[in-house]
Amino acid sequence: MSSRKLRDGNTLGAAPEAGAGRVPGNHPLVELIRGGRIFATGYLRSLDVDAVFSQWDADEAGHAAFIAIINRVGDQFEPGIQEIRDVVFDRIYAATQHHELAAYVCEEIGLIVLCHQLQDADPWLKERDEIYRAGRLPYAATGFRASPEQTRS
Repeated sequence: MSSRKLRDGNTLGAAPEAGAGRVPGNHPLVELIRGGRIFATGYLRSLDVDAVFSQWDADEAGHAAFIAIINRVGDQFEPGIQEIRDVVFDRIYAATQHHELAAYVCEEIGLIVLCHQLQDADPWLKERDEIYRAGRLPYAATGFRASPEQTRS
């Protein structure tokens, strides 16, 4: 994969500079995740995660769109993106005990942030980004975004 300049000035694939590797903060989704305002435990535990995962896993068009984006931009995540993916995976797995669902979500979140940094717009990924920012998981009928007060308890 050729080296590509990211919005934060780093180059994809380049060794991180001193102080680099922090969670990228220029995408609104990252701040929602950091602040615990999406993927709240109560919301995640209220879901029928097996049904959500079954619908997700059966979405061939969604899988094809995801693979097409990976083929276009690559899947080598900078340390900061990997860190946010880990936070998402841990939060979802802790609440649902569903490894595959947590993996799907963290992969998409990583790709959303990476494409944002690369300034690579994709309609399918934009739709996913909007779903996550609304506090929902794809294929889940309802969403919940915790207020800052709710995340402290």
